[in-house]
Amino acid sequence: MPLDEGKSQKTISNNIEKLMKEFQSTGKIGTSTPANADKALRQAQAIAESKANPKKPKKAIKPNAKKPLPTLLELAKKRKSK
Repeated sequence: MPLDEGKSQKTISNNIEKLMKEFQSTGKIGTSTPANADKALRQAQAIAESKANPKKPKKAIKPNAKKPLPTLLELAKKRKSK
């Protein structure tokens, strides 16, 4: 059963209610089988909260436009030339 998307408290509560009804009818929440109703409730809360606040995709790392650092050999050559 798909959960509702949204950040409001009402949506989160509805999602928890749906998950608990699923647990009461099948004994499972998704593919997991919590040991008792308390653990099922905690798991339902975690699932509902994560659905309400999805992770944002990471931004691509921009390549560094600066010149690369000199190697030890290049530094040694510079010192000798001075």
